[in-house]
This record gives sequence, structure tokens and C-alpha cells, in this order.
Amino acid sequence: MLIIWYADFDGSDEELEKVNKIFKEITDKIGGSVQGPYYPQTETLLYIFDIKNYDWLNQSGRVFLNRVQEEGINITPVRYEVAVTPEEFWGK
Repeated sequence: MLIIWYADFDGSDEELEKVNKIFKEITDKIGGSVQGPYYPQTETLLYIFDIKNYDWLNQSGRVFLNRVQEEGINITPVRYEVAVTPEEFWGK
């Protein structure tokens, strides 16, 4: 399952490195993998997560929001899309 995650970001290169580090820590702790950042046409940042189950999104969101608040990073999640394989969709 892929999560395509968009955010608005108004920070420095150092803060972006902190965001990358936070996502790396989350995927190491909860599982999955992360690609990005990418610079999409609509929002400021895009990351792609390859995960095992949908609950990962809830778990990682709680960790991410706490960490960026602690670090004082000006990043705002905007939206996400879930992309699944036919097997994941039909539960096979």
C-alpha cells in the first residue's frame, strides 16, 4: 500500500533535513519505507510511503505531529492519497 502525502512547508534546508530524519525514525520504528521529498505541482512537498496496513497512517501521524511541534518546524500536512494493489483492495 502506498500513501502519497502532501504538505505545505515554509522552512529552511536544515528543517527539511529534520523532517526527513523524523520520517526515517518513524519508518524504522513502525515499519514501511519513505521516498522523498519531492516538489509537486500543487503543494510544497510530497513524500511517498510504502506500508503494510492503513493503521500505519494513524500511528505515524501522531508521532510526526508531536515531533515537528517539539522541533518548531513549520510544516502543515495538507492531504494524502492511498494507492493499493488489486490484491490489497480485494483482501486476497
